[in-house]
Formats: sequence, C-alpha cells, structure tokens
Amino acid sequence: MIELPGFVLGLNFGADAVAAALLPVAVLGWLAALAVPSPGRRLRLASWIAGIGSLGAVAAADLLTFYVFFGIVTIAAYGLVVGDDSRKTRWAGRIYLSLALVGEMILLAALLLHLAERPGPLAGWLLVFGVGAKLGLPPLHVALAPAYERAPTRGAVAFAGPLLVTAMAGLLRFLPEIAGAPAALAPGLMLLGLFTAFAGAGLGALQERARAVLGYSSVSQMGLLLAFTGVAAAGDWLALLPALLLFAVHHGLVKPALVLGTAAAPGRAVAAAQVLLALAIAALALTGGAMAKLWVEGGVAALAEPWHGLVAALLPATSVASTLIMARFLWLARAGAVPPGPTAPPGAFLMVAAVALVVPWVLLLRWHPAPAALMLAPAHLWATLWPVFRGVTIALAVRGLRRRPRWRLPPGDVAVLLDRPIQRWLGRLGRPPRLPSLPAMASLLRRVAHIRTAEIRLRDLAATGIAYLLLLTVLLVLATGT
Repeated sequence: MIELPGFVLGLNFGADAVAAALLPVAVLGWLAALAVPSPGRRLRLASWIAGIGSLGAVAAADLLTFYVFFGIVTIAAYGLVVGDDSRKTRWAGRIYLSLALVGEMILLAALLLHLAERPGPLAGWLLVFGVGAKLGLPPLHVALAPAYERAPTRGAVAFAGPLLVTAMAGLLRFLPEIAGAPAALAPGLMLLGLFTAFAGAGLGALQERARAVLGYSSVSQMGLLLAFTGVAAAGDWLALLPALLLFAVHHGLVKPALVLGTAAAPGRAVAAAQVLLALAIAALALTGGAMAKLWVEGGVAALAEPWHGLVAALLPATSVASTLIMARFLWLARAGAVPPGPTAPPGAFLMVAAVALVVPWVLLLRWHPAPAALMLAPAHLWATLWPVFRGVTIALAVRGLRRRPRWRLPPGDVAVLLDRPIQRWLGRLGRPPRLPSLPAMASLLRRVAHIRTAEIRLRDLAATGIAYLLLLTVLLVLATGT
C-alpha cells in the first residue's frame, strides 16, 4: 500500500487482485499505442497524461483516488481523439468529451454517496454508469465508435486497450464495496449486459469502416462483461472474480492488437494474426474468450430461475453475434476501409498479437484449479465450437457482410440522428425576437470575443487539466466538509 496523505485529499494505491491482473495489461496497451508514430505534439502530450491517469486509476486503492485519476484520463483522452481539425473529428471529440463529463458527474454522485457511507443499489448503478461512457454502455455508447474511427491510430489503440481497462478496473474493484449487496443489482446487470451485447453486434454489422466495427464490438464485449458481472453478483463474487479478470485481460489485450493491425502493412502474417484475434473475440475453443465464458458458465448453473434458463440460452447466441461482427471487420480490413495515417511496424503488431493470444492461457493455468478439464472436456469443446461455426456459416451465406449494408448507420448512431434536430431546436430557442441596436450589437461582439479567447486558451490541454483538477479539489473539499 502506498499512501500520499498530503496530496489532494489523500491518495492511496494498492496491489489487490484487480490491480495485479489489470495494471500489466494497461502498461502493455500503452506500449502498443506508443509503437505507432505520433503525428503531432498534442497527441504525444495527451498520450503521456492519459497514461499517467489510467495507470493511477487502475492502481487506486479507494474510490476517491480512482475518481481523481479517472478525471485526468477523461480530459486527456480528448486529445487522443482530435488528431486533426476536420469537422467529423471535432464532432467525435465533442461527443466523447460531453458524454465523458456526464459520466464524471454520475461518478461524482457515487463518490459522494460512498463518502457519506450510504452504500446501496443506487450507488452501485451510479458507479456502473459513471464508468459507462468508456465502457460503451447505452445510451453512453454513442461516443465509442466515433472515437475509434476518427482518432489517430495511437489514440484508437489507447481507447481500445488501457482506457477500457481503466473503466473495467473501476467496475470490478468498487462495485461490491459501493453497492453493499451486489445481488440486488444482478438481474439488472444481466439484462442490460445481454441487451448491450446484442445491440452492439447489430449496430456494428451496419458500419462501413473497420475501426467503427471494432468500436461497436467493444460495446458488445463490455455488455458481455456486464452480464458476467451480474452472474457473479448473484452468486459467489470472490469465486468468479478471477473469471471476470480473465475476460478483462483477454479483451484488454486482443482489442488493441486488432486496432493496431488495421495500421500495419498488409501481409500474410498480419492477415493470419487478425483472423486468430477475431476468433478469440468470438470465443472459439481454446482462446481466451472461450476460457472466460466457460468459467462463468459454472456460475450460471447456480442461478435461480428464470435467470438460469435465460442466460444459459443467450450466452451461445452472443458468440454467434460476435462471430458475425468479426466477419464484418475482417472483410472491411481486407478491403482497406481504414482511415489514413501513420503505419504501425508489422513486427510490433505480431508481437502484441502473440502476447494477446498467449497471456490468457498463462493466467488460466495459474488461476483455475482444473484448467485441462475446463478447456479440453468434449462437452466444453463442442460448446465453444458450434456457435462460431454457425456464425461463420451465416457470415458466408449473408452477402451483406461483404458489401455496403442496405441500411447505413453512421458511427454514433442515435447521437448522429439527433444531432441536427437538436442543433435546429437550439438555434430556434436562442434566436432573438428582434434585431438588437448597434450599441447592443457591439457589446455582444465584445463578449463573444472574450468567450472565444477563453475557449482558445482552454484548448491547451495542460491548462484545461489544471483547471479541472482545481474544480475537482474544491468539490471534494466541500463534499468531505474538511
């Protein structure tokens, strides 16, 4: 335990099971992101600040420390998205930052309930949705796919890896503590998780860019993690926590490797590695995804009805859905539907892919009491083979996965559809009933100029981060009454 009582309101770091499992994953994710050349100073600065914030949040021993470093990640990650000044990139950055700040306020409410020693289902749900903007939970999921698509490769790898790992660490470490009795949240977590898993896969199949598909795949996979969390909350949390961590490690390594592969020079080795990584996301037998699913299914057997029947019936279907969305990704990646930018060294990608495929096996051998029985039993092999085979069969039969979808949905789905009507409504709402006089117009222009100057200054990442931390310190002082 490392304690810094004189910093902010006291920061504490510890190496519990969650930190021991996910901190190396976050470090590897940042190394993978740094393997991509940075196109500008702003991106390099944002990378280092977000890296410090994410590592501090993963190692946080209490919710206050997690909140401080999670807030640093929130601000710095904006710089990971806006790699250029195009209209679509600015929109992706704006929608991310808006929803991330909404999540920050929700997380602050959870922190205040925690400091007031009022654990319960409300505090638990506030924590879930407080990290939901980075996990991609509905309706906050609309920020994830645009960030994957529009961010430079380094930023997209960071979003797919260490930033997602940061949110997963907060969920898995603090949910039992802040919810009091996690079993009360279990039905809602399972329902929301399964809905998110299928919705993310369905929305991803309608995308036309490979990285946007990966963004919706992360939404789907985080829905699956939420459903697994519900299963653990309903049963023996400590017994299933290693399975949840195995799933988090698996996704935290495989998904940034897939994003990195989209920027690697094409070749047979790169294509083969992408296929293996995609099959791991689909939970093919003997992959990390299959290991975690089979382990959690042991907890599903202990659920009461109707949850046992519902989850047992839908879990194989999630593998079918994941196979379909990965087939869509592989087709788009082969067709070159990726944004231009600096290329990643193929050797770096192959190294990251190898680590992502091997590490879950190492952890399973260390954590599970009978890994061979879990992975090699004929019933378990069949249970993790047939959903992927069925998904591959459907993908080969449905030609829509190999061409432009008939119903096109841009990354961001609901946010894109509602953006223009909301802008028109705000324009009508703010329209003055009559033209102002010339002196009033001059005064208004001076005010606009001051606002514009302040906005330009706030674009400086360091100034924004310092202002945010000062505001955070004031709020926490008021909350604790010190």
